[in-house]
Amino acid sequence: GNNWYNRTGQVTIQPDKTAKIDTINLLSIGTGTIKGRVVEAGSGAAVANATVQLDTYWNTYDRSTVTDANGNFTFSPALESWPPPAVKGSSYFIQNSRTHTIRVPETDQYFGKERGNVSLNRTQTNDLGNITISRRGGM
Repeated sequence: GNNWYNRTGQVTIQPDKTAKIDTINLLSIGTGTIKGRVVEAGSGAAVANATVQLDTYWNTYDRSTVTDANGNFTFSPALESWPPPAVKGSSYFIQNSRTHTIRVPETDQYFGKERGNVSLNRTQTNDLGNITISRRGGM
């Protein structure tokens, strides 16, 4: 049988450190904050109660929120993008870039907007600034 699967032990993974068991390297996934503001094209007015979606490269952590009265939204904690600085250039870990996407879905009043390639490092706050959406039927 495969006795390797029955191994027991304890591993402590610290932020930005690699833990090693035999030939398996493990790295904890860090979190940070993604924030921004949804505004209307032309006027620059805040869009309150707009749905904003965070689509992560790891789909099980996707979620949504609603903007406040000033059009602001925040996702915290949000997974850091891949690869984190602690493993960049390592031949052990896959180096394919994995980033997030922020979506403001279309509604009866507004066209939708998407911003891809959103990256985030552990403990970082990534302020996306204004995400401008256009009103249906002109301004």
